[in-house]
Amino acid sequence: MGVTSASRGQVAGRVAILTPEDGVWRDFSDASAHFVVPGDVRAVERARLRSDARFVLIVEKDAAFDKLCRERIHARVPCVLVTAKGFPDLATRAFLKKFASEFPRVPMLALVDWNPSGLLILRTYRAGSSGGALEASRYALDVKWLGVRRADLERVDARARQPLTELDKAKIKNMLAAETGTGEGGNAQLSQRSSQTAGPASQAPTQSQQSHSQSPSASTPSRDSASQASELRAMLESGMKAEIESLYPEADGGVFTLSEFVVSKYLRGDYF
Repeated sequence: MGVTSASRGQVAGRVAILTPEDGVWRDFSDASAHFVVPGDVRAVERARLRSDARFVLIVEKDAAFDKLCRERIHARVPCVLVTAKGFPDLATRAFLKKFASEFPRVPMLALVDWNPSGLLILRTYRAGSSGGALEASRYALDVKWLGVRRADLERVDARARQPLTELDKAKIKNMLAAETGTGEGGNAQLSQRSSQTAGPASQAPTQSQQSHSQSPSASTPSRDSASQASELRAMLESGMKAEIESLYPEADGGVFTLSEFVVSKYLRGDYF
């Protein structure tokens, strides 16, 4: 494809990677070892992977990514952690597509903020960016939404939430209009552009993995859309939003560790 750009992607956990440039297998199961995704998409696609992960967790923020690494979540349940530090760049999505093609039974889960930007990031992983129509389908991923969702916040102190800004409200209205097919044309693309400018041998898969397919066509768009619309309306009605960090406020040590939150939801199959 010949695409080269600065990559923000980092990878850690139960994966070993060999790149053509390096020629050496490197194991990233050490909490302090991170693989920096190269900006050259062709180099990413030529990489070789080994993994015994049961799931891949895509984390919106590098702070949450680092916390999960420190908590050694991959030692509790074999998993791979990936972050693009916000909206995903093409190289990070290419790495995830490479992983999905080699380990098609391993589900990909997303942990994003409970706000409109978090949902736009989830949509970008699933369908590509509005400005990249030519590569959208090539790197589309079957990513399931693990959190943060409204139900996850029931045990969280209300003070950990923040009020929606006027820009947040405008994004939500545009996204809801796009879901229902109403409103001005291109609202979904407009909201995404404004958000972007703002700011190991493989082991046998589990039963849940055996029923999983990494093909985007295996997802249920109507259910996903309805669920996302419901979450967006809840944000708008409450006038509030919440970040991943609200799950573990530093003042009281958090309701639970972030890894406990992720592992419990994975084991319950609480994602879609």
